[in-house]
Parts: sequence; structure tokens; C-alpha cells
Amino acid sequence: VPAIPSCTSIQDMNGTPTWGTFTPNPAWGFNGTTLRYLYDAAKPGNDWFYIQGVNLQAGKQYELSYKYGSTDPLYPESMKVALGTAAEASSMTTTLADHPNIIANAQAPFAKLDRILFTVPANGAYYVGFQVYSQPDQFTLYLDSIVVREVPVVDVGITKLNNAPSCPASNYALNATLHNYNLVPIDFAATPVTVTATVAGAATGTLTTTINSGTLAAGGDLAVNLPA
Repeated sequence: VPAIPSCTSIQDMNGTPTWGTFTPNPAWGFNGTTLRYLYDAAKPGNDWFYIQGVNLQAGKQYELSYKYGSTDPLYPESMKVALGTAAEASSMTTTLADHPNIIANAQAPFAKLDRILFTVPANGAYYVGFQVYSQPDQFTLYLDSIVVREVPVVDVGITKLNNAPSCPASNYALNATLHNYNLVPIDFAATPVTVTATVAGAATGTLTTTINSGTLAAGGDLAVNLPA
């Protein structure tokens, strides 16, 4: 079985099989080499994968994101995600997510994205663990793109210009769609956001506006007018 990253670890609670690595078809929606759990005809899954310890601070909000999935809808898989102060099952005392019935799409892509907000009770090193607990004689479970980050105050971006002209000219106003990528809402009164667009063509110029009132929900969109 190909080796997992040296900074991570596996805890096999009931003997092989356990987590390994695999490079799936790019159409499946995973990013290059993934973690993979292969079934056993007689034994259920009971295998943990732990990321490298991460220093976290009390009072701050963090986001865990990861991709997971299976490839055959006839064989559901099960996985729990937990947090603890050591890379061992007995320390995984805080459940972050539970996926008891992972059903594959009928066709690719198979990757599902999960994003979770969490906090910790005290400063220190913490480990995120992923436990496969599928029933015997299922198929395969994939895990990929694990990221832990501090939640930023602002995480927004323009996803679309709704009325961009084919031939830009002077005094042309634009309408843009602003998307909140965060898992928490934005209060623009507390955190104003400046949106800028540069127009190039027959005429070149910069359109700017500042949003300093209202809120934008997590994952929400806002139409923003950029006056000439």
C-alpha cells in the first residue's frame, strides 16, 4: 500500500485493511493523490487517519474543510470526524461531523465538500481524526484536501460582472456580484468592504465603491453597483 504523508498517522483498530493512498480519475473531483479505505468482506471499518498536530488558540474560530466520497451507490460508507489533543482514538473526544450514510452519486464527480466551524477550549496542539466505520463488504471511501484555517474576518470576492460591455467606454457603470465565501456572515458596518473594477478598452478607468452598511449571509451573494 502506498505510504501516507510522514507528518500524519494511522490507527488501525481491528487489523487490515486500513487507510492507504490512491490516485483516482480526475473526473471524480478529487485533487491528485487521495486517501482511500478498501473494504473487507468480513470485518467492518474501524480505522483512524490523523492529520499533523496544529497549534490552536482559545477564543478564535477555525474552519475545517475536506473532500470525501465513494464511487458506488450500492455500497454506502460511514465516516466520523473528531478533534482531540493526541493522535489516538481515546483522545478524539469532540465530534465535528458524522457521515453515517455516504451514498455515491450515480456518476462522476463523486467528491463531496464539507466545511465545519469549530473552537477549542484552551491553547495547545490539536489533532483532527477521520474514522471510517463502514459495514463489512462495502467498497471504497476516499478522503482528500484536508485544510484547517483560522476563519478570516472577510473572505469575499467578485464572481460575476453582470453588465460588462463588449466595448468599454467612458462613464460606464458596472454591476457586480459579491460572494461571501465565509461560513459566518459579514457586518459591513463593522467591516467595510471596498470593491474595485478596472475597465480596459477604448477607454480605461477604475470603478470603486465601498459597502459600509447591511450584512451578507454566509455563502450569500450581493449585487453591487460600481458607479462611473
